[in-house]
Amino acid sequence: MKCRYRKAAEQGSASAQSSLGVLYASGRGVKQDFCAAAEWYRRAAAQGHPKAMSNLGVMHHNGTGVEQDFGEAAFWCGAMCFCAFDCTGRVRVDDNIEILEVFACST
Repeated sequence: MKCRYRKAAEQGSASAQSSLGVLYASGRGVKQDFCAAAEWYRRAAAQGHPKAMSNLGVMHHNGTGVEQDFGEAAFWCGAMCFCAFDCTGRVRVDDNIEILEVFACST
C-alpha cells in the first residue's frame, strides 16, 4: 500500500501525500515515523488539503514529530477552518473536525 501512495505522493497528489502521512503517523504498513508524517502532511497542506492541515496543526500543538509551536498550530487550524467550507458556505464535516475543540480548549 505504501508504494502506491508514495508514487502518487511524489507526483504531487495531495490526497496521497496526506494518506502517506497517516501511514507514517500510525505505523500501518511502515515503521512509525512522526517526522516523515509531518513532512507529508506539510506537502499536502501546502496544496490546501484540509485533513492534512488539521493533522499538521495537531502535530504542532502536541509537539509530535515537529517542534511544539502553538503559532504554527493555530495557523494550520485556521487554514483548515477556512478550507472546511464548501462553495455553498456550508461546513464540510470530516473525521478530524475535533481539531476545533483542541484549539478552543487551549486558548
